[in-house]
Amino acid sequence: TAAYSTIPTERKEWQQRKGKKCQEANSLKLAANGAYGKTNDQFSVLLDARYTMQVTVNGQLLLSMLIEWLLPVDTLRIIMVNTDGITYYIHRDYLEKAIEIEKQWEAFTCLTLESAHYSRMWIRDVNSYIAEYEE
Repeated sequence: TAAYSTIPTERKEWQQRKGKKCQEANSLKLAANGAYGKTNDQFSVLLDARYTMQVTVNGQLLLSMLIEWLLPVDTLRIIMVNTDGITYYIHRDYLEKAIEIEKQWEAFTCLTLESAHYSRMWIRDVNSYIAEYEE
């Protein structure tokens, strides 16, 4: 448990050193997410269905809260919502207001959001899309 709890800090350190999408940071993200995924695997020693549902349902409720807080921001349109994230469109003039709300939500929930800024997206459904990152 002690080693697992250091993953987010170590990941941030790699991102600061080599960039947000560096191989080391991505490997640490995969390690953290993989351990969580094993809590729903009937063949894993980490199996804990109650924990899986607690994380999933609470995460979805907290994302719903974030969306509720963001909706009043001018020009903001929700594009899609998944179990672990939201994608929205917003005019650049209002982005700082949305970021301010996201920071308030992070302080309230003690969670940390990640963000990606896209210039374009092609979406079939919430699990099948291609996004072009802004430069």
